[in-house]
Amino acid sequence: MHIYLYDKDQIGKGEDAIRNCSIEYIRDMQMEIPAHVLESARIFRSPAGKPFFMDLSEIHFSVSHSGSVWGCAIDDAPIGFDLEDMDRIKRNSDQAPEMDIDERWQKIAKRFFSPEEYEFVRRGGKKAFFRLWVRKEAYVKYKGLKLIQEISNVNMVAGEDLISELPDAYVEEINLGQKLIGAYCAAEKKNIRGIKDHRKTSDF
Repeated sequence: MHIYLYDKDQIGKGEDAIRNCSIEYIRDMQMEIPAHVLESARIFRSPAGKPFFMDLSEIHFSVSHSGSVWGCAIDDAPIGFDLEDMDRIKRNSDQAPEMDIDERWQKIAKRFFSPEEYEFVRRGGKKAFFRLWVRKEAYVKYKGLKLIQEISNVNMVAGEDLISELPDAYVEEINLGQKLIGAYCAAEKKNIRGIKDHRKTSDF
């Protein structure tokens, strides 16, 4: 699996950005797919909105964006990928006290997470919330489901720890830098062969 990161103002049209990342991927992997095939490849969407290449079974991708960051994970098998800028809400909530922001994570966790997950967030605060949130987003993207309908249906905490091996998938955290947190979901554990950060300013 490869991950490509950009500033959102660098990428232009989203589908073109996916094609460009896919071209970079086939070059990185030295795949025998001509670049012009990807330049004209059509991107379809499932009923839940999951984008995919109809006629390129060798390339699977998942896109995420948060704040000013846009990212695309690409692999040779189905994947889900999510990233979050953990400071995004804080920057957009300059008038709100820090306590109010922390309470927001706990309220969301109490409403949508399992009791074990809520306790994990209550103990760990904002970072714990985001560690869970990116995993859940990656899971529903992998499964091709709608987030609000499914986010409560999978538990990712056992005891006091996050778990990676789920009944129908594998989910794992990705180190994307100091302020970014990410996760992928797939049928099994993946090797991350490369993370290419093309952002103008990066802390990765």
